[in-house]
Amino acid sequence: MFNSHAQTVNALMGRTGGLFEGPFHREWVDQDTYFSQLVFYMHSNPLKHGFVSDFTTYPHSSYQSHLLTKPTLLKRQFILDWFDGHPSYIDFHAGMTRETLSLAHATTIRICGH
Repeated sequence: MFNSHAQTVNALMGRTGGLFEGPFHREWVDQDTYFSQLVFYMHSNPLKHGFVSDFTTYPHSSYQSHLLTKPTLLKRQFILDWFDGHPSYIDFHAGMTRETLSLAHATTIRICGH
């Protein structure tokens, strides 16, 4: 049953392979800054791929879940402690967003030759 579903979706999307497998791999996180960057990377993916214009509003992200108080299976307190609380968590993401947009703009300028 799942095989025929995968074949149908792949035919429609012009792709091959399993639907729930992909180019994923494990990466050893051995630096604090790398862990922080990974958290931002996961949260900013909806923006990168054009799902939203502001990743903080994406409903399927853990970004907002980390800021809420309702029950969750997420390690919310660990993440908030990692960033020294709500304000620092928000500030880190805002700073990374500015930095990412700045780098993207600089790359565009270099590519276009301006």
